[in-house]
Amino acid sequence: MKNILIIANNGMGNSGVPNVICQVIDAQYKKCRISLLVFNDDDFYYPFLKERNVNIIKLKIEPPKTSFKKLIWYFWTYPRILFKKSTEIIKNNKIDIIHSFKEEEGWSILKAGKRNNVKIRITHCNNEFRKRVGFISEILAKYNRRELLKYSSCNIGVCEKCCLSMFKNKPYSIIYNSYNETKFNNAVKCKLKDEMVLTHVATFSSRKNQLFSIEVLEAIVRQGNKCKLNLVGFPVEVSYLEDIKASIKSKKLEDFVSIIDGRNGVGDIFESTTFFLLPSISEAAPISLVEAQACGISCFASDTITREMDCGGVTFLPINNASQIWAEKIIKTFSTNKNKRNVYDITKFSSDTFTKSIDRIYNL
Repeated sequence: MKNILIIANNGMGNSGVPNVICQVIDAQYKKCRISLLVFNDDDFYYPFLKERNVNIIKLKIEPPKTSFKKLIWYFWTYPRILFKKSTEIIKNNKIDIIHSFKEEEGWSILKAGKRNNVKIRITHCNNEFRKRVGFISEILAKYNRRELLKYSSCNIGVCEKCCLSMFKNKPYSIIYNSYNETKFNNAVKCKLKDEMVLTHVATFSSRKNQLFSIEVLEAIVRQGNKCKLNLVGFPVEVSYLEDIKASIKSKKLEDFVSIIDGRNGVGDIFESTTFFLLPSISEAAPISLVEAQACGISCFASDTITREMDCGGVTFLPINNASQIWAEKIIKTFSTNKNKRNVYDITKFSSDTFTKSIDRIYNL
C-alpha cells in the first residue's frame, strides 16, 4: 500500500480546493495511506477526513510584519522552513507520492521529495497563474513557478487555461473536478411555476462579482418583470458583503434579494431556481456550473470562464457594462422556456472519470 502526502493550499475550509482534495482522498483512501499537510485552522472537512483515517499534519507558519523582513522571508526563510519540515514528514511517513495543491509556493516541498527519492511529485493547479500587483511580487511569483517546474514530475490542471498559464511549455494532464452526483442530478425538480428566480452561488468577493448580479436583477425588475435573486455564499471579503447590502438598499431591491449563508452548501435552493448566474471577473474551472447543469438548470456565465465547463447549458456573456445584455437574454430565455429543466451530458465531470484519472497518475 502506497503512502501519499497531499499538500493543501491552506486549510480545509468550505471552498473549492479543499473539496477537490476530498475528491482525491475519497478516490484513494481504500488503496493508500494518506497524510494531509495543512497550514491553518480551517476544519470544515475534518469529519470527512477522520472517517477516512487521514493523518492530518498542521504546520502554521506566521510571516514577519515588516516589509523588509517579509521580503527575506518569502524569498529565503519560508521555502527553507517548508523544505525542512516536509523532509521530516516524508521520512517519518515513508512517503511514495507527493500531491501538492499549493500552486507555485509548493516547490520547496517537491524539492524535499526529490531529494528523498519520491518518484511521483504532482503539482495540481486549480487557478490561473496571474500577473501580480507590484514588481517584487511578480518576481517572486515567477521565481516560485520556475522552481516548481524544476521539481514537479507530474503536472495536473483543472482546465486548459490553468495549465497553459502555470506550466508554460511543460507536459501536463487535465483532470476535471468531479461533482456530487447523489446531490446534484435530474431528480432535483423545479418547484417554481410562473416565478423567475436567479441563483448566484459563490463566495462573497469582488472576483465573484455579486454586485453585477444585483445590476442584472435591477434591469429585469425595472422592465416590469417579476424576478428574485438568491445570493448564496459566505464572505471572504467582509467589506464586499457590506457593498452588496448597500447596493441592494440603494436600488430598493430588499424585497427581491435573499442573502443565504452557504457555509453548509446550497441545500435545496436549486429546487427554487430558474437560472444560475456566475458573472465572475476571473475563474479557473467553477464546479458550481456543473452542479447546476447536472440539475438541468440553464446557466449564464461571464465570458472569462473557460468553455470547458459548458455541458450544453451555459450561455457565456460579457460583463463590462453589460448588465442590460444579461437582463435581455435572461428575459428572452424565460419567455420561451419558463422553468423547464433540461438534460445535459455531465460525464466528463463524473466521480468515476475523476477516480480513473487519479488512479492513472498515481500508478505512473
